[in-house]
Amino acid sequence: MLRITKIISAICFMALSMGICTCNADANAIVAVRTASVDNLGHVGVGFQNDDGTWTIGGVEGDPDKTILWGAVAFGDNGGWVEEHKTLQEVAVIFHALGYDGLKIIEVIDDNPNLANLEIKSFPTRGYNVVNNNCLSATIDVLTAYGVKKLPLQIVHMAPNDYYANVKGEEYLWDSSKGTYTNLITGMPLAGKSSDVNSNPPIVQAPELDTPQETQQEPAESSESSQESPDTSPDVESVLEEIDRQFQDGNSSPGGH
Repeated sequence: MLRITKIISAICFMALSMGICTCNADANAIVAVRTASVDNLGHVGVGFQNDDGTWTIGGVEGDPDKTILWGAVAFGDNGGWVEEHKTLQEVAVIFHALGYDGLKIIEVIDDNPNLANLEIKSFPTRGYNVVNNNCLSATIDVLTAYGVKKLPLQIVHMAPNDYYANVKGEEYLWDSSKGTYTNLITGMPLAGKSSDVNSNPPIVQAPELDTPQETQQEPAESSESSQESPDTSPDVESVLEEIDRQFQDGNSSPGGH
């Protein structure tokens, strides 16, 4: 019996490595990455599947206007955001609009969405510290609360890009020609995964983040950029509001779902 179990486990691991989700876990978690942030050290966000099949996602982006000494902020003002009860396509739209160019799906056997929800909802008020309370720390806290096992050690992989590279999961990269993230190996679209609770959500155009036009400002103002938090993503709130508005318009239209 033990031999059979090992064989099944090996088949599941091979299928996951090939990007073929043939083994059904109880739920899934997401790690998203913005590889070009912080001089290519990277930035990460996180998400997880709820009991009803919808997704909750979030991140700690940093707020350049509220950063204080040594890249720290007190309690709020850290650019933290949370979006709840989203379909997988909405997840793709949001992460892409915020500049995340890749993500990994992590299968979780014994998930705890209630504990993960408590953790992720603290994002906007957990403050920020570049050393031990940053985007990666927040992501790890949610993944751990959700029940993800065998995560990389942050003390060994301190840069978000390095940590993301060492997370075991099914990797997807943004494909502009298909308008979604596609599997790194198979090319299959993320939004086509069976875990999505709505296979026909309204099509939404992800608004682009405002490009850093501060370079056109006066030199005195541009010098403040050196004090920015390392996890900066401009105008996050406006982007999320625009996405929500478009999805609401799509749902309320005659052809919406």
